[in-house]
Amino acid sequence: MLRHDSPHNLLNHGDFRDLAVTMIVPCFNEQESVDQLLVKLDELTNRLQGYSFQFLIVDDGSSDETVARLQHLTASKSNFTVLRHSENLGVAAAIMTGLRAAKTEVCCSMDFDCSYEPLQFEPMIPMIAESHLVTASPYHPEGRVRNVPSWRLWVSRGASFAYGMVIDQKVHTYTSCFRVYRRSAVADIELENPGFVGVAELLYRLDQKSGIILECPATLDVRKYGQSKMRVAQVTKAHLRFLTKAMRNRFFGSSRPTSLKTIEPIETASSADTKDEKELAKLENDGHYVHLCKRDGRKSKCQLLDWTRKAARR
Repeated sequence: MLRHDSPHNLLNHGDFRDLAVTMIVPCFNEQESVDQLLVKLDELTNRLQGYSFQFLIVDDGSSDETVARLQHLTASKSNFTVLRHSENLGVAAAIMTGLRAAKTEVCCSMDFDCSYEPLQFEPMIPMIAESHLVTASPYHPEGRVRNVPSWRLWVSRGASFAYGMVIDQKVHTYTSCFRVYRRSAVADIELENPGFVGVAELLYRLDQKSGIILECPATLDVRKYGQSKMRVAQVTKAHLRFLTKAMRNRFFGSSRPTSLKTIEPIETASSADTKDEKELAKLENDGHYVHLCKRDGRKSKCQLLDWTRKAARR
């Protein structure tokens, strides 16, 4: 099921015009990184103008000025929403909060510190046309790691190697938060681990549902602002506990469900217009009245329904 095709062979960008995308950004005590993040998100919006972005910032119980600064700087931005956890639950819990609050089928998640350059979503988003989840993969042969502390690489690379033994769909990186999702495939997943381990667990749970997972080579860079919240010993122990359970389930557990087999087309504004036009044409051919919008001359589905009801009463 796993594919390593070039992203541009999977879906032409023109086919995704007007696609609505929700960008989920979890944060915890990141007041020093707020300004940098907003600059990067503005760059992303300006670069990928074919998409309609909504930004969900999920604060995971910050005790500093993160929320106040976010609210101040995004007050005039209608496409920004700040959600809050009353206490610190963990990065995976924050991502799941964003996924469940999102209104779009296509969602992305990224690190608040921009250790993955957000513009790397450009090749990743089209890949969701043939998958349920796309993950950034700095450990892919074509990926890169720059100036990242050795302790972080040790934990991340070690965990990715171990998860490769319990997850059927083989990718090079299982621990990256930098991802694209089909919301309908992942929003109902219940995680045992709300923190860093939950990021890898989400891939494991999706694999158990026979979801299709793709990876895209990416560059992971060192954090430029603030401090990492990862506690190496604690996270390592949590990974080992979950991996032990997953290994036991792999060899002695029941067969996994296969609820996700097909890839449905993702509806964009333009594809929705085409579908509506076909529906309108059919109804018009059947003798119903069709209303033309005075503003732009386009046939209006909502007005058509009113006309159809009147025709039916006659």
